[in-house]
Amino acid sequence: MAGNLYVVAAPSGAGKTTLVRLLLEGQPDIRLSISYTTRDPRPGEENGREYHFVDTSEFRAMIDRHDFLEWAEVHGNFYGTSQKWIADQLAAGIDVLLEIDWQGAQQVRSLFPAAIGIFILPPSMEELTSRLTGRGTDSSSVIARRLAAAQAEMRHWPRHRPRCAMSANSTMLLLTISWLRLWTICVPWCALPALASLRSVPVTPPFLHA
Repeated sequence: MAGNLYVVAAPSGAGKTTLVRLLLEGQPDIRLSISYTTRDPRPGEENGREYHFVDTSEFRAMIDRHDFLEWAEVHGNFYGTSQKWIADQLAAGIDVLLEIDWQGAQQVRSLFPAAIGIFILPPSMEELTSRLTGRGTDSSSVIARRLAAAQAEMRHWPRHRPRCAMSANSTMLLLTISWLRLWTICVPWCALPALASLRSVPVTPPFLHA
């Protein structure tokens, strides 16, 4: 039996990395795809763990070789997913999770219609600004560009055709709830029958309706 492909997308700072980390800690049978990127490593990141860090010329060579299942330019940097690695894992019956941007998510869904989409939304633009500023890793101009892009990206979530859209919240209680909702998508129904009612319930922050 082929493995399942889960696609988690979100604007920068929405909280998807934290939710994905919690999920994988509790469900190690799901493999996280490690993307290739041309951006510089942030403090504490290691090549091959968070990303495969390559320069632009190598990335373009990989595009020419059709090495990527999907790739996109985001905030001036390139990101891509290894096509062969994904195919090998799914063929071996291993469930795979992609943590990518909305552009890449759309490309994947066009190639894998059965992929399960999850779109993570921040609770508010104020919270998103606080998270990006609090990282202390980006300049003010980069943060401003990310916030402007996030506004546009968040309006794409219905086109992503997600199984659910959830809000990643800053308090521990709401973070736990968001984590459990993500868990119910990726864990078989029989494993968490009491949480089945949380599955596929969309949550859209009010600021998206403005």
